Amino acid sequence: MVVLLSLFGCVRYLGSSDRDAGLPDSAAHPDARGEHPIFPDVLPHHDQFLVPDSGCPAGLTQCGPTCVDLTSDPLHCGMCGEACTGALTCVDSLCRCVQNGLCNGCCDGAGKCVTLGSVLSPAKCGRDGEPCKTCDDGKSCTADACTIKGERSSTLNKGYCLINGVCVAQGASMVDACMACDPTKSSVSWTAVAGPGCVVTVAGDTVAGFADGPAATARFSKPQGLTVDAAGAVFVADTGNHRIRKISGGVVTTVAGDGQPGLVDGTAATARFNEPAGIAIPPATIGFELLVADTGNHVIRRVEAAAVKTQAGTGLAGSLDGDLLVASFNQPAGLTVVGGKVYVADLGNHCIRVVDSSSVAMLAGTGRTSISAPWGVVAAGSSLQSVIYIGDSAGHKILSNDTAGPSLSTVAGSGAPGFADGSPGQFNSPRGIDWLTLATDGSSVVVADSNNHAIRVVKEGVVSTLAGSGTPGHADGKIGTATFNAPSDVAVDTKGNIYVADTGSHCIRMIVAK
Repeated sequence: MVVLLSLFGCVRYLGSSDRDAGLPDSAAHPDARGEHPIFPDVLPHHDQFLVPDSGCPAGLTQCGPTCVDLTSDPLHCGMCGEACTGALTCVDSLCRCVQNGLCNGCCDGAGKCVTLGSVLSPAKCGRDGEPCKTCDDGKSCTADACTIKGERSSTLNKGYCLINGVCVAQGASMVDACMACDPTKSSVSWTAVAGPGCVVTVAGDTVAGFADGPAATARFSKPQGLTVDAAGAVFVADTGNHRIRKISGGVVTTVAGDGQPGLVDGTAATARFNEPAGIAIPPATIGFELLVADTGNHVIRRVEAAAVKTQAGTGLAGSLDGDLLVASFNQPAGLTVVGGKVYVADLGNHCIRVVDSSSVAMLAGTGRTSISAPWGVVAAGSSLQSVIYIGDSAGHKILSNDTAGPSLSTVAGSGAPGFADGSPGQFNSPRGIDWLTLATDGSSVVVADSNNHAIRVVKEGVVSTLAGSGTPGHADGKIGTATFNAPSDVAVDTKGNIYVADTGSHCIRMIVAK
């Protein structure tokens, strides 16, 4: 460290022997840009604070017996005794790597300058005039792996678009069929393509918040429930925003809820929800558009064309059966409609309830003995069939019930948390579920396996993983490489596409049907 004393306006240099004493390394050595580590507004040209000793010409400073120019002397760069090592030279009081005047501070181990796209350094690259940066993938900064840490952090910029216009995924050597160059973003960006067997982000920019508008910039907060109508519109229980949202034609709008938690019926714009987690579309014959499991309010709500009303429950946690507005629930999470009746996964009461036009009754579950924190519930195949399937989140199983009585059967899952395909397979907090029927592959149950960060499929008692690696993340692309973050619900449209409420990523994803 250079130690200066100011006495009656005279600044004196106490000598290089005291340099660096008493300060940590980070304070003793300014960073590559020359900013002072403690007082960033202080310019890096230390000699401007020094009054030349008598005997040295103007612009020179006495370092020992020699008068030197601190702006360019490689042995005294910026301060006496600060020597530039290797191929570095002193430029404007800073040790820099300069080669034909093109590189400013970026060097490899041999002292050669490195610029963007260079293969001279296996770990660093940068642009002229900028400090060196480390490649995200740790590989050489070549064209097929040139993602620079901190520069392209958006989910749309994870690869490098080659000159011929073909977009190659980061580190890959071949074209990814689920990716395409996106010239609207930048010349080096890529975006997911909704091709068969691909995972794409339908809406949400992965940042928690609230914003309607174009799907790519819209924002959600921990969405936990969703459903799809016959026209392909997606309705979302936007849990953290206390709203019901709609995705249609590439645009996100708010259907109901003012964003404040509460239990208020009324117009769609003034009604209030409290962390809604489940949503379903009833048959047109019922007379309203949506049913919502308003989890934090312990009630079932209905959304009509211009209003929100409470369908069942008192607003207080309980387990009482009886008339619609006398009965009570405890954190209802999922619901489905079968033959004009609404079946509710009453999570806090560890049971399945059934709601008809006038009352609420217990269907199945006696505490935690047979079912534990049920989350999702779906009818098998159509609303006219009588079998329902249940995502038993704390029991780590998929259960079924024939709606004729209280009996529950295990369809899949060993009951111990884990991640295993096969029969019976293992789940870790399975939540939302839906029914998938494909002409070429028969029928199966699709499961949002939340704590495994995966989408699973159960067919004839055998569990398989459709997408997700078991590690949280947000990566679009092929189903074998895509990642999810605590998905809470799934919904299948008429084409077999699977929509996912990717709760931890605050967005809605889609697995495109093969």
